[in-house]
Order: sequence, then structure tokens, then C-alpha cells
Amino acid sequence: MNRKTVVGIGKAKKFMIGPGRGLPVRAFPDPQTRKCLQMYCNRNGITQKMLEQQYFDYQEMIEGRFHADGMKKKWYDFSLDTVIEIFDKHRIEMVAYVILIHIYHREYPGLPPHDGKDPRGEERGVGSVGISIHKLIPPTRRFARHVAGISFARYIIWSCEICRLKDYEMIELFFKCLMQKPNLEPSLFFNMRMLPAFFETIHRNWKTNKFLRYVVWEMLPHNNEGLKYSDLIRFSFKYPPLLFPILDFQKMWRRKMYGERFWNERVAEMHARPVEVREEERGDDCSSQASF
Repeated sequence: MNRKTVVGIGKAKKFMIGPGRGLPVRAFPDPQTRKCLQMYCNRNGITQKMLEQQYFDYQEMIEGRFHADGMKKKWYDFSLDTVIEIFDKHRIEMVAYVILIHIYHREYPGLPPHDGKDPRGEERGVGSVGISIHKLIPPTRRFARHVAGISFARYIIWSCEICRLKDYEMIELFFKCLMQKPNLEPSLFFNMRMLPAFFETIHRNWKTNKFLRYVVWEMLPHNNEGLKYSDLIRFSFKYPPLLFPILDFQKMWRRKMYGERFWNERVAEMHARPVEVREEERGDDCSSQASF
């Protein structure tokens, strides 16, 4: 942990956690961020070359002054517009949109908080996104109206946190983002008017998928007034297609972030260790659970 992470002098300074070409230290401006990222990468088997792979894939955008829509951004900020647009017009478009515009603004122990500020003159905290379950508007290419830039370290850490989740945790994360709640009680009650909005968000073909609509209206254990969150989750594992797009998004994200094989091995290894060890490795306050 005492390894020197900044090498070189002047404008040639590089951030390094292992053998590699090095990354511009200006993308990691404060010691706290560098230390947090170094510890996170060491704990999760992410090498310098893997960091560089992500950085160089987006180098032009990171080191540029503008978002995809031409609006200004901070130097070395990561523009979330770029990754969200990957899912534009995809069948899991709304699932990706709901998760990605919320997750990167959450606190992570040891990582400086996202200031929520953007050169466009507005504050972009997670609460300001303003999604309503009754008024979910399909995303367009104008993502920059909703999403600010974030640090590259924050992008790496939270992207990997998405990949680390098990199926149930991934589904829970989606509903927390959709409802904009830090915690969801099993007794949480969804009224019947909310269900179409939920499933239209998850399934792009909700209105034309007769089988899916039959399962929701005829087989879900509701009482014609509403449905408990715990019942919805249990039923989704009995009928996987119900919430499959959420898990499909995670699979696609894992392929993007170092591949499914890497994360399958990491998740299996993580859950093979005692609970006490896993919680200690997650950092102060058991970071993943506390933040999600």
C-alpha cells in the first residue's frame, strides 16, 4: 500500500499502480482519490493495464472540453453521456438509463464526494435528476441535459461495483435507483397504477408482449390494490423473464468492463470467503452495502 503512485516531474507526471504506460496525474488531482483508487484496484484484481484500457478507450473525451452535445465540461472529467449513448435505442435502454444516471453520484468511502457541479451552470446531484415513476420519458441523445461529468476514478469504481453484484443485489439496485431511495423495505407497497410504469421501464415491448402482460396481471400475487416489493422479487426468480433485462444490462456492462469471465471469477472468489473478510475488504462501513 505504500507504493509510490505518482512518478515523473512537471507535466510528465504519471499515475501508476503497477507496470504500464502510466496515466496523466491531472486525471487524479488529489491524493485521497489516488489512494482510494489504488486500494480498490488492488482489492479487486484490477491492474494498471486494465485501468489504461478504459482510459485510452475514452481519452479524447476525457481530455476534451466538451460533452457529446457540444456543451462545456471540466478538463479530465468523464462524460457519462458517452457511455449512456451505448444503449441508445437498445431493448434495455431505460434500464441502463435509470441505473447509470444515479449510481455515479453516490458516496463511496474514501472517495471525495461528487460536487454535483457542472460548467453549464447547474448543480447535478442525484436528487436533481427528477425521474418520476409516473412520467418516465424515454431517453434521447440529449443526455447532457440530465448528466454531469464525473472523475475518472469515480467512473472506474462505480462501474466495477455494478459488475460485482449478485443477481438479487442487481435487481435491488435497479429499484433503488428507480424509486430514488437509499433503502427498500420488503414491505414496500406498489399500487396497481405503478406497475405498468415499472414494467414499461424494464421492458421496451411491454405494450405488445401479451405473455408478459398476462404474467403481471394474472399471476403476480397482488390483491387488485397493489403488490409488496418482497413478493415481486420472489416471483421474479420463479419467472426470470419478468426482470431479466436488469440482469441482461449487468452482463453487457461486465463485457464492457473487462469481460464476463473476469467478473464471474471475482464474484465466485469474493463469496467463497467468510462474510467478515468480505466486509473488511469492502472498506469502511462495508462500502458496497452502505452505498447501494
